[in-house]
Amino acid sequence: MSDNTSSAKASLRSTIDLLRDARWLTRKRLVVWGWVLVAASLYLLVAGYRFYTARGLIAPDGRGVGQDFLNYYAGARVAAGGHAALLYDYHWFLAYERSLVGPVTPRIYAYPPIFLLLSLPLALLSYTPALVVWTLLGLAAAIWLLWRLVGWLPALMVIAAAPASAYNLLLGNNGYFTAALLSGGLMLLERRPLLAGVCFGCLSYKPQMGLLLPFALAADGRWRAMAAAAATCGVLVLATLALFGAAPWVGFIHQMAVSRSVLQSDAALWSLMLTVFVAARQLGAPLGLAYAVQIASSVLAAVAVVAVWRRPGAFEVKAATVIVATFLATPYGWTYDAVVLIFAAAWLGREGMRSGFLPWERLAILALLLFPIMTVPLAMLAGLPLAPAVLWLVLLLLVRRAVERPVALPVAA
Repeated sequence: MSDNTSSAKASLRSTIDLLRDARWLTRKRLVVWGWVLVAASLYLLVAGYRFYTARGLIAPDGRGVGQDFLNYYAGARVAAGGHAALLYDYHWFLAYERSLVGPVTPRIYAYPPIFLLLSLPLALLSYTPALVVWTLLGLAAAIWLLWRLVGWLPALMVIAAAPASAYNLLLGNNGYFTAALLSGGLMLLERRPLLAGVCFGCLSYKPQMGLLLPFALAADGRWRAMAAAAATCGVLVLATLALFGAAPWVGFIHQMAVSRSVLQSDAALWSLMLTVFVAARQLGAPLGLAYAVQIASSVLAAVAVVAVWRRPGAFEVKAATVIVATFLATPYGWTYDAVVLIFAAAWLGREGMRSGFLPWERLAILALLLFPIMTVPLAMLAGLPLAPAVLWLVLLLLVRRAVERPVALPVAA
C-alpha cells in the first residue's frame, strides 16, 4: 500500500513538474499545433457561415450572419437617418433590424451614443459590403499590431488559430477594434502619449474594457495620456450631442437598466461571459453575494495593476497585467472580448523569451491564447465557470514576475 502511495505521489510530482516548466511547449510544436488550430478555425467558420446563411441572411434559429454586426449596422443607419433616439426603443429597433435582413431574434442596442459616432460610416454601404469592410478592417488592425510584437507569420497564425478570434469573426463583433484600441494605446504610450490617450478615449464606446486604465496611467505618472483620453472622450460626447441631441443619451441610460437585468438573471448567456460576477451567479450565489464577490475582485485587480505599474520593470509585464486584470474588474465581459488576451499572451511571451520564463508562465501563455475554448464548454455543459479562476492565476503570475524581475526594458512602438 505504501509503495502504491509513493508511486502515486511520484507520478503527481512528475505531472506537476511537466506542467510547471512546460518545456514540451517548443517552438516547433507550437507551430504544428497552431496550424491544426488554424484548420479547425477555418472549418468552424465555414460551417458557421453556412448555418447562418441557411435562409438568406438568417439562420434557422433566427440569428443573422454577423449577428452582432447587424446591431452596429442598424444603429449607424438609424443615426444617419436622424432617428438616433429610437435605437433604445426595443420594439422599434427590432422591427427596423428585421426590415434590413429578415426575422432575426430580438436584440437590444446596448452601446452608448459614442459608438454611433464611430460606426456612422457603415451607413454608406449596404449590409453585406459593410460587413466585409468591417471584418477586414478589424482583422487588419489586429494583425498589424500583433505583427509589431511577434512578427508577421506568428501574428497571422495566432489571429487565424485563436478561438476568441474565430468567435469574434463569426459574430462580426467589435472585439478586434477593442483589442486594437487598448493594445495599440499601450504600444504608443511611451513614445506618443497623446495618441495613446486618443486610443483610450475612443475605447469609451465600451467603457468596461478601459476600467483600469486610469489606475494604471496614474500609478505610472502618464498624465499626458490621461489628459488626452479625457479630452477625447469629452469631444466624442459633445459631438454626439451636437449630431444626435440629448435624447439618445437618455435612452441609453434607461437601456442600461435592461442590460443590468440581463446580466443578473439571463442564465442562458452566462456561459458566454468570463467575469467573476457571472461565475458567482452560475454557481448559485444570490445577487447580493455575487456583487460583493465582484467588488472584491475589482478592488484586488485594481490594487494589482497599481502595484505593478508603480514599480520599475518591463513594460510588457505592465501591459499584460492591465489587460488580464480588466476582465477581473468588470462584471461585463464576453467571449469575443477575449481577443485582447492574445496581446497579453504576446507581451508575456516576449518578456519570457528576453529574460527567461518563470514556472507556470508558458502554461499561462497557452491558456490566454486558448480563451475561451478552454472555459466556455465547461461553463456551458457542466456549469463550471473556470474563466475567472484561470485569469486570477495568470494575474498572480504577472505580479510575481513584476516583483521577481524588476528590470526596466524599452517598450516596442
